Amino acid sequence: MADKNNSSEDDGNEEEIIATAVNIIRSEKILKYRDRIYEFVRNDIDVRSFVKIYSNSDESKDHIKYDLDILESDEEEIKIVEKGPEKPPFDEIKQNNRRIIELNLDAFNREQKQKIRSKIESAYEQQGRLLSSEEEIKYNTIEKAQSDKRNKEILNEFDQYISNTQKKLLRRCLSLRTAFESDQFVPTETITEWKNDLSNKFGDSAKTVANLCSSGYYDKDEILREIMREVAKQNDEQYLIEEKYKNIIKNKPFVVYVGKIDSKEKINGIVRQKITQSSNYSYSVPFVDVRAQGYSNKTTAKNAIEIFKQSVSSVKIDEMHTSEEYVYRIYPDSVEGMEYN
Repeated sequence: MADKNNSSEDDGNEEEIIATAVNIIRSEKILKYRDRIYEFVRNDIDVRSFVKIYSNSDESKDHIKYDLDILESDEEEIKIVEKGPEKPPFDEIKQNNRRIIELNLDAFNREQKQKIRSKIESAYEQQGRLLSSEEEIKYNTIEKAQSDKRNKEILNEFDQYISNTQKKLLRRCLSLRTAFESDQFVPTETITEWKNDLSNKFGDSAKTVANLCSSGYYDKDEILREIMREVAKQNDEQYLIEEKYKNIIKNKPFVVYVGKIDSKEKINGIVRQKITQSSNYSYSVPFVDVRAQGYSNKTTAKNAIEIFKQSVSSVKIDEMHTSEEYVYRIYPDSVEGMEYN
């Protein structure tokens, strides 16, 4: 019985290892080569055959590297290597501040390589490509986001303020915005799945960063730029600047997003709180936006603003509505006679 249990456990581990290898081979970085990778698989997953097909120079035959910056840090590489069967199938190496993920093909015997081939080839044989239709949508969106000049400008601007992890999250959230704005139809459930993946990897801040991107707050001349410039002037240390950035993302001092379960009373309370706190920050908060999408949320936002107006003697509010979204912009400096409960 013990031997059977161990065998079952080994089979499970092998399946995980093979699945990981498949994911690396099909990762966004390597798929920059798109279906040409199929030839690599057809040639018994041999590094030499891959180098022969794709190398444009006399690179070392020991490995070929990929540094294609597809939704990952600039400091990350993927390498397919042959380091001998005594080495592990996967390894993470730090080299000159770069993170290298290695897939060691020598760690797989012929039967295991065949399993990898079968998993990859099945998708190719069914659809004539390595990617499923859902993956193809994702890849095309990523590719479009990477070439978008606006996205590049945003990433370049915020690179001075945030770490690689935060930059990776921002890059992915910009890809989500690209998907929303794309001419290519992206199913709602696909967008939701991508958002859930981000939340699982980056935590609660992922949803906020995605929303701030969609609202354009990272764009040129927008409020997040102004705030971060103020923060950078006040702090010399990089880690302090990033801590401030994280707090801004957490607190969202300049915006309130109305959700399905929010009541008009709750939104009114949050607005009042943000107005009160707006003068307590070390940076300027010139306005507080209330944003709502969908009929129910728009109604909640409208009713919350009416309640807020009744609790002040004077306030300036700009209404910047579109067919998709209601936006109420409240100016804290214009608020007079706000009643405190």
